[in-house]
Amino acid sequence: MQLFFGANQCGMGCVFTDIAPVYSTVLNTVVNTMGALAGILGPIVVALLTEQFPGVAGWRAAFFGTFLMNCFSLVLWFVFVRAEIVPALNTPVSTADHS
Repeated sequence: MQLFFGANQCGMGCVFTDIAPVYSTVLNTVVNTMGALAGILGPIVVALLTEQFPGVAGWRAAFFGTFLMNCFSLVLWFVFVRAEIVPALNTPVSTADHS
């Protein structure tokens, strides 16, 4: 499973810089916020699964769900990722021009 997780994460940082170098920090912040929310919701979901399915079954459901989410996100990444430069997002707005 770590192989899939590593494959998901390896392109995230560089694709923001490829698409919009000027706004890559903002894009990275938004994605990291979503990751933090997943880190908050993850233990809640695992707690619900282990309460609903006591013993090994709850943990199997949690790990299988994690595996499926990683596989799904990996497939989405390979199908939809395009690291093409967007000219409109690469032109910085100068504050000196607004005098």
